[in-house]
Amino acid sequence: MDSTASPFAAAAAQTLSVPGQPPLTLRVLGRKPRGGARPLVLHFHGGAFVSGDLDSGACLAELLAGAGAVVASLAYPLAPAHRFPEALEAGYAALEWLH
Repeated sequence: MDSTASPFAAAAAQTLSVPGQPPLTLRVLGRKPRGGARPLVLHFHGGAFVSGDLDSGACLAELLAGAGAVVASLAYPLAPAHRFPEALEAGYAALEWLH
């Protein structure tokens, strides 16, 4: 077994484009429930809205998916190229779309 592979990477991953201006990218981890509801987590990777990406936050997202949640990890716009509150607005748009 590869020592760098996450033990939780077995969760199915799908990348989706959320309509909007600009379009947002969500990476959804987890499996469709069979006969029961599962918690949904909207995950913001670390980096204080200045750095990071979907890959830098993948470990935590995989842990949450491995614990049974469906995780939607958001690639939000980063500062300084995108001013406050664009990242928060992107998160709210993703939340509305997921709902």
